[in-house]
Amino acid sequence: MQGQSNFRIALLSGVSAIAVITSMSVSAQAKDLIRSGIETVTVTAERRKENLQSVPIAISAFSQKQLTDRQIAGGPDLVKEVPNLTFSKTNFTGYNLEIRGIGTQAISVTTDPAVSVALNGIPFIRNHFFEEKFFDLSNVEVLRGPQGTLWGRNANAGVVNIITAKPVGHFEAEGSVAVGNYNSRRLEGMLNLPIVGSKFDIRMAGEWTKRDGYAFNQTTNQPIDGRDLWSGRFSARFRPNSRFEADFVWEHFQESDDRLRSGKQLCMTDPGPTSFTAANGTVVPVPPPRGGAFGLNSSWFSQGCLPNSLYNKNSFEVPNGFSLPFVQGATFEGLINTNLNPYAQTTQSTNLRDIQSAINPTYIAKNDTLEFNAQWHAKPWLTVYSDTGYNRDFLWSSEDYNRFDTTPGIFIPDTGYASRHLIDPVTKMFCDPQLGCSDRLVVQDLATEKSWQFSQEFRAQSDLSGPFNFSVGANYLHYETTEDYYVFSNTFTMLSLRNVGCDVPYQPGVTNNIYCLHNGPSYTPPASNDSIPTESPQYVDPNPIHSLDNEGHNYFLSQNPYTLNSYAAFGEAYYQVRPDLKLTAGLRWTDDQKHFDEIPSELLATGYGYPSTGVVNQEWGRLTGRFVANWTPKLPFTDQTMIYASYAHGYKAGGANPPGPVLLNADTGASTPGYTVNVTFPVHPLTFKPEYIDAFELGTKNEALGDNLVFNADVFYYNYKNYQISQIVDRTSVNLNFNAQVKGAEVQTEWTPLQGLSFSFNGGYEDATLNNHQYAIDLMDRTAGHPGWVVMK
Repeated sequence: MQGQSNFRIALLSGVSAIAVITSMSVSAQAKDLIRSGIETVTVTAERRKENLQSVPIAISAFSQKQLTDRQIAGGPDLVKEVPNLTFSKTNFTGYNLEIRGIGTQAISVTTDPAVSVALNGIPFIRNHFFEEKFFDLSNVEVLRGPQGTLWGRNANAGVVNIITAKPVGHFEAEGSVAVGNYNSRRLEGMLNLPIVGSKFDIRMAGEWTKRDGYAFNQTTNQPIDGRDLWSGRFSARFRPNSRFEADFVWEHFQESDDRLRSGKQLCMTDPGPTSFTAANGTVVPVPPPRGGAFGLNSSWFSQGCLPNSLYNKNSFEVPNGFSLPFVQGATFEGLINTNLNPYAQTTQSTNLRDIQSAINPTYIAKNDTLEFNAQWHAKPWLTVYSDTGYNRDFLWSSEDYNRFDTTPGIFIPDTGYASRHLIDPVTKMFCDPQLGCSDRLVVQDLATEKSWQFSQEFRAQSDLSGPFNFSVGANYLHYETTEDYYVFSNTFTMLSLRNVGCDVPYQPGVTNNIYCLHNGPSYTPPASNDSIPTESPQYVDPNPIHSLDNEGHNYFLSQNPYTLNSYAAFGEAYYQVRPDLKLTAGLRWTDDQKHFDEIPSELLATGYGYPSTGVVNQEWGRLTGRFVANWTPKLPFTDQTMIYASYAHGYKAGGANPPGPVLLNADTGASTPGYTVNVTFPVHPLTFKPEYIDAFELGTKNEALGDNLVFNADVFYYNYKNYQISQIVDRTSVNLNFNAQVKGAEVQTEWTPLQGLSFSFNGGYEDATLNNHQYAIDLMDRTAGHPGWVVMK
């Protein structure tokens, strides 16, 4: 199949005008602290403290005061102030941060983020920094473009560095309370205590946010997608003398609420074809899936939804329920009444915040991050740094997989299954061990994740008086995670039990049909798959959703255990050719080692458990780097000007694709004389390749009108090789590689004509082109708009 493969144009711009009225009666001491121009932000883009305007990199940086004044409450709000930056949540509990159109488009536990997110200079693969609110920070820096030389592995798109406020040698305290609509409450506080003069200080800060959801569940008549989260941070600074300084930071994040991982889903119903025309011109009608025997019908050829404009009222319909696999199987076995539409409504509310969900979502997350950063001034011209980071993360998130209101009384108790007592003949309810009792279709998903990370970096920087300086270092990163994704459906469990007789009648109030499971509540798992009795081919997990044994075949389960070890050595050299011309050259050698266990999903497959089919061990050693020339001419119409040109070669490691599913064999009809059907399953590529980028950039940074006007602009061109993109095939993601080019421009300007009054403009333009003759399946239209093609299930 072919999908669109020409090009797309994205125009991302933002304009913000900020007016802050300040009191005119201030003390003399306060006046000394107020600059007449724009606030100067000190950044660490080149791993040293420098003025933002003197660094030859496209950077947006914000102090804590600027974050507050501009109402940048958290990471997603950065899109308002940073050109060519976009933020979106992903279905599997993570988020995708894109800079200049480059982000993480591959779905695999082995995929590395293209935008490195760091806390105090230490990047963390798994974090919740963009879910919690910003609090008690020194500043936030957004570096655009490849930054792998100094900022760690795989930072092809850029870096977001969150720098926390450090303890100081005097007493400080601060607190705030905010309330708003949707029952919103937010508390924030900070306490700084000097313990031993100027040698040892501690700082404690935290924030708590709670509000009702902005979305509304019409099925349960309740608001959803609310927030109930808090973060706490303890910092300690030790300065025994003027040559040594160490900072310890412990940050804890916790959330427990009904956050949605994905919102409303739009659809235009695909009813399927009513007829086909044979080669000889004969019109063959296709019956609808209504009444009588199931048989071949239009739902077998329906995509569920057809592509349509988001602004068309027909986009607020529901899928063709009989085309869904968790309905088709149960309908084929005579468990669902084909005279009833599985969906209770044929249309949805046009309000994008109104959804229909049989289950309110549950979102539980915990994260602990510990850092120890030390610096030693070994010589007047040499400083040695040590950055140690540890992170542990846990997540449990579940929501309605269906997201559309379903029809009650849809199950059929009188088709032979009544003798097995699966469905109550009076209430027509079926009790599922994970989903409870219901008389309607229930489909729920669950995403869980456990991970930990350790990293260590040593770095040495010079501060020589001559034209030459350097920064060299090495680091190590270890990361382990297990990410599991489940899909439960009461129809799946019905199908698993279709050949199992119950010893007792249906038990009202028994929420897991335990007497219908293999050997009842005393079931002992067999030693091997061969021990499963033939009359009960699929093992059914009898446990509730919070304590699964991860062995059941009555639910879809994708298990993804993964381990990463990464080693790197890097360095940059700086040479001041003349007072107004500086050259920078950097190199980085990275060795990435990845280990992934291949565990296929086995929904409704015969047997017990999920045996591993093997392991994928991968290793890459790559050399990357950058070169920059920056010129600072003296111009009559500016106070300060810098023009820079840069080239960077970046790399992001490849990975392993999640394995394809183990599928049930089907009767192909091959034994029928004159009728043969060849059934083949696609072979999924075992791995996907690393991606590479050659990035060229030309930019300028300017200050004028007595530092009251800042004007920064840049143009860039990216040549991408093997960019990683996912498509969903056979209930799993298959990651592919594409070549592409991206070009664009950015403008950032700020003008402060009066004390307390500021105007700013941030604009970006992108033009991205996918190389010719490269294509993938269009998941929104799997027939690619071809009138002669259909999807057959």
